[in-house]
Amino acid sequence: MRTIIAGTLALLFSLVAHAGSVLKMDAKDAAGKTQPFETYYAQDGMLRIDRMDAHGGITGTTLVRDGVVWEIDPAGRTYTRVDSASVGEFAGASANKMEAMIASLPPEKRAMMEARMAQMKQKSASTQYTFTDTGRTDHVGSYACKIWEEQKSGQPFGQFCVVPSSSLPGGAELETSLKKATATAGQIIASVPMLAPHAEHITRLGQMNGFPARARISGGDEHVLTSAQAQSLPADKFAIPQGFTERKLGERE
Repeated sequence: MRTIIAGTLALLFSLVAHAGSVLKMDAKDAAGKTQPFETYYAQDGMLRIDRMDAHGGITGTTLVRDGVVWEIDPAGRTYTRVDSASVGEFAGASANKMEAMIASLPPEKRAMMEARMAQMKQKSASTQYTFTDTGRTDHVGSYACKIWEEQKSGQPFGQFCVVPSSSLPGGAELETSLKKATATAGQIIASVPMLAPHAEHITRLGQMNGFPARARISGGDEHVLTSAQAQSLPADKFAIPQGFTERKLGERE
């Protein structure tokens, strides 16, 4: 009997120790109306972010695992691989196509287009997101959190009430997955710095040392953590759905 009890306890401890983290965020508008927004899944160093419609249906998924970001489109039943190699290839092909198009223009229009492209590159290069720990604290539900402010190119952009990952259910798994996801995004951005603004929703998670239980983005809704659970997640939660086809980065339907 003691052996059975000891074995059962060991099994239960193993399941809890390796349980993933499931975090649900709702969007709240100025009138206080809420609706589903995102669900985060973290386990074994992998991160999945589901974007939701007003009824809780999944409109898109970002999956980060093994040094690759996968963008999954449920409606089109497609997935796209995003890593340093695919981003570099896409950026190179786009640049070559643009150069060929500009070269075919009359001199006056060519000069105007070149000036416009230079302005766009300069604007993209100067777009930086910075984060400041204000030293203030607040509460979101039962969680105590630190208030961080985000600036975009020196201008106020967002405010986040950040909870230490370790204080959330499945916190150890969440912390590991967030670190790996931000490292992956950082590697991709390093290959094409102009993409930094598009990865900001991932890279911000690594800069605030925790998870935002509340997010207020300039000109948008408030996003609030409404559910946090520790769950042992199946492997297919972090896999490309069966029957989906690959769509190359930049490829149109």
